Amino acid sequence: MSDFPPDVQAKFDRMILDENMVPEYQLPSPLRREDGSVITNAIEWQAKQRAFWIEKFASCMYGEIPPRPDTMSFEVVAEKKDALNNSAIRREVRIICGMSDGRSHDMLLLCYLPKKAGCPVPAFFGLNFQSNAACTREPDVMLSPLPRYKSTSPMLTDTRATADKRGNQDYRWNFEDIVSRGFATATVHYFDAFPDFPDGFGQSIYKLFKTPDELAADSHPYGAISAWAWAISRAVDYLESVPEIDSRKIIVHGHSRLGKTALWAGANDPRVAMVVSNCSGCGGAALSRRNFGESLEWLLHWRTYWFNAKWRDFIGNEAALPFDQHILIALIAPRLAYVASGTEDMYADPKGEFAAALAASEVYQLFGGTGLGINTTPPPDTPIGNDIGYHIRTGPHDMTPFDWRAVTNFAKKRLCK
Repeated sequence: MSDFPPDVQAKFDRMILDENMVPEYQLPSPLRREDGSVITNAIEWQAKQRAFWIEKFASCMYGEIPPRPDTMSFEVVAEKKDALNNSAIRREVRIICGMSDGRSHDMLLLCYLPKKAGCPVPAFFGLNFQSNAACTREPDVMLSPLPRYKSTSPMLTDTRATADKRGNQDYRWNFEDIVSRGFATATVHYFDAFPDFPDGFGQSIYKLFKTPDELAADSHPYGAISAWAWAISRAVDYLESVPEIDSRKIIVHGHSRLGKTALWAGANDPRVAMVVSNCSGCGGAALSRRNFGESLEWLLHWRTYWFNAKWRDFIGNEAALPFDQHILIALIAPRLAYVASGTEDMYADPKGEFAAALAASEVYQLFGGTGLGINTTPPPDTPIGNDIGYHIRTGPHDMTPFDWRAVTNFAKKRLCK
């Protein structure tokens, strides 16, 4: 790339894309306490160590996830009983979050339920990039509200689909196939929780919990990823209330920045039975200490507001982090996790994503599991794994029908047995 200003180009050029340049690194053990002693069983992990790592990630990286609002209600604003070629019931539901002082915030959820299940079914939930209407080709799904955000930066654009862009990302959601395999599936547009812009704090869910002065501050001890994770938990609140859904089998998934979000949400919310991270890269499933592909420096040049202000202190000093991303995956144990990569997605560091999944396995072993269960990266398009699943798909940074087939196969085998 040569169209960046020189100072920005220098940051881009410092990213490592040659394995021979990866620095030597050591990963902190998730089982080692601050005093140097080692956790030896699941009871000790659940009693203290898990909370210790959650606090570290919150204080040094993502910021705390806000609490549940004072009040919540769910309003079905539209229902279609013959959706997806008469295979599903479609509901559009307004999630209404309120505080005792009158502040409120709404999000719109799109949900498909198999028509002929006969019993409660597992459910997938994920935030989407381009609005609910972009996730399906059904022409009557509600569009996200306008006016649109404007920006002169090509890295900061309003991605919400207009009427002519309906179904623009339906292949990333695969709704009809997922429903045919016996799963419910649901989504919320991520702008509903935090508009993906540096000044999005005032329009985000944080307005329920923070003062206008706090929202307008130059730096924050919280960020967009924790707001999006909060939205995932509010969606889980709704899915738990749906009689057609088995609330013990809710699967949270996300691609790219929303894969980072899914991991953080799943680490915090024990109601989530399985977490899927697809091409989440830096700040997600990829190891920070490898410093391969997208770096903290490059990511935080564009997206400081995704994370809390403290994480900037580790730019160029990733070894000083008190954790690495394998511990984030480990925080999901003993629940299921799935990490997916792409062979052409070098900026997301597939090798670092696999290494993190492998290193998380020692916590799963405390619970009698094996975690990943394999020590070497599998060939492309060959899903593997036990308590942690993994595949590297042939292709670029994307979420494809192959990814969905691998993930649903894993869920069928491990969650629905």
